[in-house]
Amino acid sequence: EKKAAKAAAKAEKAKQEKKPGKLATFLQSDKSNKIPVKVLVVFVLLVGTLVALLIIGSNIFSKRSAISEAKSLYSQGNYIDAYNSLAGISSLSEEDTEIMNKARLLADLQNKKKEYDTFMAKKDYMNAFDALVVGVGRYNENYEKAKEYGITAEYDGVESMIAGQLKDQFGTTKEEAAKLYEIKGRTKYTVAISDKLKALGMEGNGSNN
Repeated sequence: EKKAAKAAAKAEKAKQEKKPGKLATFLQSDKSNKIPVKVLVVFVLLVGTLVALLIIGSNIFSKRSAISEAKSLYSQGNYIDAYNSLAGISSLSEEDTEIMNKARLLADLQNKKKEYDTFMAKKDYMNAFDALVVGVGRYNENYEKAKEYGITAEYDGVESMIAGQLKDQFGTTKEEAAKLYEIKGRTKYTVAISDKLKALGMEGNGSNN
């Protein structure tokens, strides 16, 4: 009897060892629910493509918005900001590149008027006068280019503001300013500007240009 009981216990133990555990049973029963690798790869590729398209679309929208804003600034006569906006955009169309070049030409002149305003506020008459003289010189140098772009009306408009300040503040005509601009050599030019200011009784603080 003892031998029989011992043999029965041994058989039961062996049966328990062969019986799969709960985890193994779950894994075996879950084989049919696994997602195929090919499906996962396709899904990842689709998600990646969608993200890329969203980024590209966002960049295109931002670019178009920036160009639209630059054109609006240009039409308002704010050539400096219009040029700066367009200059920071890559791969412009031929039409937008032409607008940028027009804005650059006008901004160069407008910037001299802006410099004049800044220096006058500081009572830096030397640099203020210099900015206007250089503005007239640039106007004459680039007038033919303005003709090519068909922006002579806008170009003349900015130049007239410069010429007006020359006459009102420094008693100088644009023809006289053009002659000053043509003086060769920085020292000779600075002396001529200084002499003009002394004749007007205006003290200058030096020229940075």
